[in-house]
Amino acid sequence: MIKVLLWIMLVANVVFFAVMQWGTVLFTAPELEQAEPELNPHKITLQSELPPPVSASPVMAASSISSTSEVIAASAITPPMSSVSTNNHLACMEWGEFSADDLTLAQKELTELHPAFTLRTIQYGSEYWVYIPPTRNKAKLNQRVAELTAAGITDYAVVSAAGEWEHAISLGTFNSKQEAQKFAASIRKISPLKIGEYRPAYQTTMLRLNDLDGATLAKLTELQKHYPKTSLNNLDCSTHSGTNQLTER
Repeated sequence: MIKVLLWIMLVANVVFFAVMQWGTVLFTAPELEQAEPELNPHKITLQSELPPPVSASPVMAASSISSTSEVIAASAITPPMSSVSTNNHLACMEWGEFSADDLTLAQKELTELHPAFTLRTIQYGSEYWVYIPPTRNKAKLNQRVAELTAAGITDYAVVSAAGEWEHAISLGTFNSKQEAQKFAASIRKISPLKIGEYRPAYQTTMLRLNDLDGATLAKLTELQKHYPKTSLNNLDCSTHSGTNQLTER
């Protein structure tokens, strides 16, 4: 009888212990599962469909790009001030050559058109010629021409203009007396030979003009036509010193 009571008490303790440890799970779990709300699929928002953050707004991005493009475009189109001031299509010209008489008149006309000009003087040295003196005898002239041909000399010219030197025979002109003498010595078998000053030293003048606009250049071109022995030539403005110069030839 005592053993039965002991087993009853043991079983009762085991049950009591089990209720104390797992009673909540055993008796309340089904109710909690039924109380949990169901999921609503139509309320689910996928992460990829979330709106972008404000910092990545397409409107702000477009505005930023537009502003940057305008700044770049403005800096690319607007040239530096130095380029604008120098790129004005002004021309530099040289006009000549002028003899003394024509120079005086041209300077007067040019002063009214474009007074800012400079002069370049070209100095030419004396020229000498080797020649056979003129003869009034036509037969004598033909004889001298035949002698030249026989000597193999074909580079000569008979002066045909009436005057002091008519029927003289020119054998060449030279920039110095020494060159003329050397040539005469090489054909000394030809007689009679003479050396003389063909043209004395002389000078001409070129007019140099800076900063000509289109209208002034057009007027200058018309003015040049009044001096047919002269010509207009372009000058490099960057190398033109703007001062009077002397050139020897």
